[in-house]
Amino acid sequence: MTNTKIYSRNFLIALFLILLVALIIPALSVFGSQSNRRIVVFSQALNQAAQDELIARAGGTKLKDLDIINAKAVLLPSKAAERALE
Repeated sequence: MTNTKIYSRNFLIALFLILLVALIIPALSVFGSQSNRRIVVFSQALNQAAQDELIARAGGTKLKDLDIINAKAVLLPSKAAERALE
């Protein structure tokens, strides 16, 4: 085997390993973090304003309306706020 082929093969292996690490590290950080994102489903009796008020009172932030299931995607600051919405 010539030196050029050895260098090419080593370069490809190193490039592959760098790309593999670059893809794995962000994935691990996502799985390792404990997000306080929750889907909160509301009773049909509550209107949108009342739902938003409950979320704000619990210290949460509405991320998205999920109208099909009468719910909202919410970011909660703590476990205590999450329990307040139960």
